[in-house]
Amino acid sequence: MKLILYDKQYKNELEELLYAFSDEVFNSKLADIDKFINGHWAIYLAIHNDKVVGFSSFMLNEYYGFIEPVLGNSYLYVKPEHRSSKAMYLFSMQSAKICIENNMSLEHYYSSEDSFKLSSKLNGVKMYTTYLYSVDEVSRIFDKFKSKIKIKD
Repeated sequence: MKLILYDKQYKNELEELLYAFSDEVFNSKLADIDKFINGHWAIYLAIHNDKVVGFSSFMLNEYYGFIEPVLGNSYLYVKPEHRSSKAMYLFSMQSAKICIENNMSLEHYYSSEDSFKLSSKLNGVKMYTTYLYSVDEVSRIFDKFKSKIKIKD
């Protein structure tokens, strides 16, 4: 098992992983490989027997000048059959290496309790929590508010 910096020769393999990630995390079949690549500072691939088995991506984030730049570990995905391999360990070590080399704090995002467990050894500061509300749910509450509050055009 080894890690490499993304190379365009692996574009199809990365795209397959993005679709698998999208399905597992978002229950969606959507992924835009070009937006993903162009939106990241670095993407690392885990290679096992010449096959791409996972990726870890990073973006620089400073929240439009509100904080000093941090290195955001935006996405991490390893194929289920390789999750007990050393891929996760290598990705963790790579995250630490590039944070230290660039003297930047690590920002890590969690899509599930399982992904939260990955960083349980680190002591960090919770910055925010995000929820996704469907249009139907927003409309339901908006309709309730409309009926209670008189709004002039």
